[in-house]
Amino acid sequence: MTCPPLEGERTADVVVIGAGYAGLNCAMQLAREHQREVVVLDAQWPGWGASGRNGGFCCIGGGKLSYTAVAKRWGQAATKSYAQTQRNAVNYVEQLLEQEGIDASISGRGELCLAHSRRAAAGFAAEAKELGDLHGVELQHWSAAQVRERGAVAQGCSEGLYNPIGFGLNPGRYVTGLAEKCVQAGVTLLGKSAALGVKPEQGRWRISTANGSVLAQKLVITTNGYSSDNLPQWLAGRYLPILSSIIVTRPLRDSEYAEQGFSCHTMTYDSRSLLHYFRRLPDGRFMFGTRGGLKASEAASLRVRARAQRDFARMFPAWVGVEQTHFWSGLVCMTSTLQPFVGPIPECANAYAAFGWHGNGVAMASHGGHLLADIVAGKT
Repeated sequence: MTCPPLEGERTADVVVIGAGYAGLNCAMQLAREHQREVVVLDAQWPGWGASGRNGGFCCIGGGKLSYTAVAKRWGQAATKSYAQTQRNAVNYVEQLLEQEGIDASISGRGELCLAHSRRAAAGFAAEAKELGDLHGVELQHWSAAQVRERGAVAQGCSEGLYNPIGFGLNPGRYVTGLAEKCVQAGVTLLGKSAALGVKPEQGRWRISTANGSVLAQKLVITTNGYSSDNLPQWLAGRYLPILSSIIVTRPLRDSEYAEQGFSCHTMTYDSRSLLHYFRRLPDGRFMFGTRGGLKASEAASLRVRARAQRDFARMFPAWVGVEQTHFWSGLVCMTSTLQPFVGPIPECANAYAAFGWHGNGVAMASHGGHLLADIVAGKT
């Protein structure tokens, strides 16, 4: 979805920088439920960043800090609340899609983690109990034979841990539908309007672009891995962009899926820290993603693509000769705390942020943006 650029001077109650899941959900809630005049600026257009080019995993997650570490830092009650928020995030997106009539091509229920080592498999029993207790669901520990029977074979992986929470979706359809609902709610969406300057001005915020500026009572930053250290300066050192890359094949025949032993539609990933993630898409294509890469130069991108293709061939040898019709990369966002941030920016009056989804933001970024709108509007 394209939007006109900012031209000249505008005023608003709230200006949101970043038209991804977090920014759009925040803007829609502010406009609809709190009757705020909202302007959303994006350097390109809605969904151009990670919200439009991810793997479509709507599932629990959003942080990289283990639940054990969260409990040590914040206590068991807060850990339970955090886990419930993750589940609420998945429910929020599902209800949003249904209520708004957004066709995001939902497919596959739950998510499956495949053990890439014996050590990882040995930890599945404890992980199943921990996640089950925290999220209030029963996880299934699949043996290697059950993984084969259920059509989730990836070379080099053995046992699996199935979590029933979550579903797959088409990220582009979701973010485009969300942008359209924002416009219907009265939100002003402006593309090709990169924020070049953010500064306080007589109790308000002025955001400058190449061709104009917006003067607003409140400022919201939802740029995630596409942020800038000086917009505002508080962001410096608090986030780390990392590349995530995706290969998509041509539509595969059922016989080709059978040959590899991977026929399920379940969102799947392996147990590596820099994991691989993959799923069968509704139209028969196969999507394969990889994490890693701190540089986005042309040479570095070529190396990342070559590594992704090597990993794909190693894990799915039956499809070595299959045409790969699409390849793209985007920036996920780590934080110094290894947890998402949603709330007021401590050093800036009337400024707020939602970012740091750690490569798993379809659900948490959406829900985080929705929650942030209430905070911006003054609700506790």
